[in-house]
Amino acid sequence: MVIKLKKNKSTLKVGDKIEIHIANQKYVSQVINVINENTYIILGPIKFGSIIKIPNGKEIKIMYSLKNKGRMWFESIVEKNSNNNIYKLLIRKTSDVNKVQQRQYFRLKKIIDVYITNEVNKPIKGFAEDISGKGMKIVTKEKLKLDDKLNIELNINGKSLSITSNIVRKVFDSRTGNYYYGIYFEEIHKGCKEDIIKFIFEEQRILRKKGLE
Repeated sequence: MVIKLKKNKSTLKVGDKIEIHIANQKYVSQVINVINENTYIILGPIKFGSIIKIPNGKEIKIMYSLKNKGRMWFESIVEKNSNNNIYKLLIRKTSDVNKVQQRQYFRLKKIIDVYITNEVNKPIKGFAEDISGKGMKIVTKEKLKLDDKLNIELNINGKSLSITSNIVRKVFDSRTGNYYYGIYFEEIHKGCKEDIIKFIFEEQRILRKKGLE
């Protein structure tokens, strides 16, 4: 279920911190000018000191926090980008403002057995350390690359789930020799996602009952 705010009212102001979401990537930004209720100028994304070029006409998602209301998002399109001293994007809102359903983003910390294969169906030995409706963290000795495609198979409440995913974060622990990968569920059926969310909340209920949460 998507909760919509009043049409065309995003309540964004100059100076507000926002996130730019493109596919499975997230970049921090800020509103630097409000043209009207549908058009904004924002700082262009920079990562590791390098400009992330976003072409004119590119569709992006804007996400931000609203006091006492939670996380919000809307779809937009880049009307113009410029790099005269400051890298800026002129964006136009193309959807209503929607409230993020936080239950999709809550991460359950739990060791979960998973069967992982890469694009050429090579098995990758590892396990999941946490899970949410959007992704999971896996631990393995295998050295993989950002944006690598993986297929994740797991069993949730007696159901066998298969999810096409990709790597969006990577951390290496030199003490253990383990790689920790943030996995984004790129292709996941609605029913599959609901099974995972239901599992997470059931596990939460059990933890609360035991007084462990």
